[in-house]
Amino acid sequence: MKTIYLTRHGESEGQLNKIVGGNSSITGKGKKYSNKLREYLDDKNVNIIMCSQLKRAVETAEIVNLENKYLISEVSNLNEIDGGIFEGWTTEKVKEKHPKIYEHRNKNKFLYSYPMGESYQDLEKRINPILKEIDNTSENLVIIAHQAVCRIIFCHLMKKDVEDCTNIDINSHYVYRFTCNNDNMYNMENISFV
Repeated sequence: MKTIYLTRHGESEGQLNKIVGGNSSITGKGKKYSNKLREYLDDKNVNIIMCSQLKRAVETAEIVNLENKYLISEVSNLNEIDGGIFEGWTTEKVKEKHPKIYEHRNKNKFLYSYPMGESYQDLEKRINPILKEIDNTSENLVIIAHQAVCRIIFCHLMKKDVEDCTNIDINSHYVYRFTCNNDNMYNMENISFV
């Protein structure tokens, strides 16, 4: 039976400051989570960790792999949804300076994107090769990514309508463990390290 371990990166500086996108490092709390994740995965039959190429995901993966037990694959398709011209802004600044754009995006995050950015629909297309890889592998995998990316992977594995993904909470410092059964369906449980 194949198992997929899905998690967001450890808490980042940008996350604390409610920054759209960005490429910040993980905090002390994020490092503690990464160490707990390493301990949790220690006795699991996993060889491969896939992560985004952004600092916060790479740093999380590096801490998990302190003992060089895993093959780390940094994949640009797993990078966070592109915030376009608002990349690096706070959500409050977007709301204050461009209230109509903020409102339109909040009404339909799946289809709407910030100017020059990605919608969830765009993100799903970008992640599609990863979803195929997950489906076709017999290996157990750890995926360290970002909330929007994890939402789409979650929907895919649980066979939920991807258009509902924006309503799914992928909590920080949780591992979502998906175990594939004989019918090629996944059972999911979440493990909290909060």
